Amino acid sequence: MSIRERDIEDVLYSRPHLIPDIYIGIGIAKWLARQYSVPSGRIDLLGLVDCGAWKSPVVVELKRGPIDDHALTQVCRYAGDIANIIEIISNTYGVLSVGDARVLKVVIGQSIDHKTHLAADGMGVIVFTYSAAQPDKLALTSVEERNTTQRWGSYEQLSQDSPFEYWVKQARAEIAKLFRGAA
Repeated sequence: MSIRERDIEDVLYSRPHLIPDIYIGIGIAKWLARQYSVPSGRIDLLGLVDCGAWKSPVVVELKRGPIDDHALTQVCRYAGDIANIIEIISNTYGVLSVGDARVLKVVIGQSIDHKTHLAADGMGVIVFTYSAAQPDKLALTSVEERNTTQRWGSYEQLSQDSPFEYWVKQARAEIAKLFRGAA
């Protein structure tokens, strides 16, 4: 029996706790809608993360097969729509906190390759993979970057390159101002 995207959606909608923590040890508090239409398409699941002082909307895109660039773009478009809706609410009814206005993006699929995972990381998309022989036996796993230390080492090295001289100079100037002000 092949698992369908709708089967995954049904299971997750009835059991949001199956999605591992997505924000600093916090998972989906509740679902707000499923198959919710926005200008750029239809969101599979729209949820809420409750951090106490603030609540963030969560856009979840489901893929029956591997996660690809299209899925990442799709969830970013949907999150953009939700961010615009939240901005209109903030402008109309009063200012919202940064936490309340932050839209979290999640894609769940069967697998993801290394390059696509790097793209997801760069886009701020949280990725989970699933395994299931049957829809009611769905299990999600957080996808961790395998070479995080090596990648950050590369970033540190690249931060010394000439294209970033402006920011190095700015950072040094700002820290110098702080020390002058503290003296």
